Amino acid sequence: MPFSFGSAYNRFFRLIGDNFALFFILGLILTVLPTLAINYGLYAGLGLQPANWVEKWEGASGSAQAWLAGSGLITLLLYMINLSAITEVAVLRAVGKPVSVPGVLGHALFNALPLVLILLMTGVVAGFAFLLLVFPCFMFLMAAYVAIPAYVSEQGLGLWGSVKRSFVLTRGHRWTLFGLSVVNGIASNLFDKLLEVLGAGLGSALPMPGGLADTLIMSLGNGLSSLAGMIFTAAVYVGLRLSRDKMRPDDAAQVFD
Repeated sequence: MPFSFGSAYNRFFRLIGDNFALFFILGLILTVLPTLAINYGLYAGLGLQPANWVEKWEGASGSAQAWLAGSGLITLLLYMINLSAITEVAVLRAVGKPVSVPGVLGHALFNALPLVLILLMTGVVAGFAFLLLVFPCFMFLMAAYVAIPAYVSEQGLGLWGSVKRSFVLTRGHRWTLFGLSVVNGIASNLFDKLLEVLGAGLGSALPMPGGLADTLIMSLGNGLSSLAGMIFTAAVYVGLRLSRDKMRPDDAAQVFD
């Protein structure tokens, strides 16, 4: 199937429907519950309200920043572990291979640090591109969109090799990926606004401080948004490989053996 705007969302929703229970368990253990625990700890211990990490950092000082740094590192590692696991599930399902949860988690733990390094590499390059012009920064990010799934799924690429592989897979589809990113960003912002309203309503209705209600609702929402983003990235990668490589079971799944 050719990769397109519609096919990306079609594969995303089909991937969720076919693997809902598995994704629910992985997301709950590796994303939703840790996000709730970390944000509750930051609220209860440091008084930090729900916000992005930059806003939290600016609102903290001294030892609070050390706790924020540690929490951010844990969150990032768990994100990479979950993204690796979801990518492996998506690839194996796409080629009709069975999924072993212990095997998936074992591979994901092994991949976590390299995936963080890939994220840092692409972030540095995107930062330099942004200093030159905004447009090259966005185009680089679209070209490197599936670098992390490529590292997970294709043996022997290495760190920068996975970025180059992403450049190959996304060639001819970067404007489509840009459009998908814009739509997803708008949907995410609308979801955040809904959570703010819901948190405010629960804060006044439940016997708990308003800040705590906001923290719990926003943490749950952030965890779900993060999980959806991982599944979408994996769906895009599988769609690009099927479109460009005509992905075969033996080739696609051998790295997971």
